Amino acid sequence: REKKTIESCWKIGGKLFNGWNKITEKSGLNILMTGYPIRMNLKCYDNNKQESPILKSLILQEMVKRGVFLSPGPTFISYSHTTEDIESTLLAFEEITKKLQNIDEDQYENLLEGNLPQSIFTNYIQPTKKI
Repeated sequence: REKKTIESCWKIGGKLFNGWNKITEKSGLNILMTGYPIRMNLKCYDNNKQESPILKSLILQEMVKRGVFLSPGPTFISYSHTTEDIESTLLAFEEITKKLQNIDEDQYENLLEGNLPQSIFTNYIQPTKKI
């Protein structure tokens, strides 16, 4: 309570969430943060408005090259994240979007430095109905 931890996480998360989406809007690329500023998800879409695991993998790869790790699943904000962390994350993302604006989406897979990630298993369990 004394440090206003929850309020701080929402504020710093909002900077990342809103900043990220402003960059994508400006770039014309469909790479969005969805969810809430304290627990957000990276969503990437192709020109047909279908989710693009290739584009998402490319974004994550390029962010890591710039010293920023984003989870392929939910991204959480903690009290330890600073304004400087958010600013450097947004700067790296803006740099990536500028490069992607000049590349046709058919070429994204060629830029991956490894194989496209594959799902190995899922935690989804079919619901059971008792009779």
